[in-house]
Amino acid sequence: QGTEYGTVAYIEGLQARNRTSGAGAILGAVVGGVLGNQIGSGSGRTAATAIGAVGGAVAGNAIEGRNNTRDYEAYRITVNLDRGGQRVYEVPSPGDLRTGDRVRLYGGQISRM
Repeated sequence: QGTEYGTVAYIEGLQARNRTSGAGAILGAVVGGVLGNQIGSGSGRTAATAIGAVGGAVAGNAIEGRNNTRDYEAYRITVNLDRGGQRVYEVPSPGDLRTGDRVRLYGGQISRM
């Protein structure tokens, strides 16, 4: 496989799944359990505490998930070849490549010209 030349047509960030640490769920469970414990007495209090803890955990996890910044897991770079056709590469980082850059493709490597 020889050297090919082309132009970067498109760089697309591939979204990582939204991951949470679990801290939001834990904090939400504690807060929800404490608030639930303030309600009722006897077995009603126990049920309210359990429901509060579960609800707090779900809410805390959702809040943490919304507040996390999502980083890109990888990038898809599409290159229009000078001789016609396209090549598509998935890389962990686009480096200094930008759409419109002239590039050289050799051995699966992309380098700017």
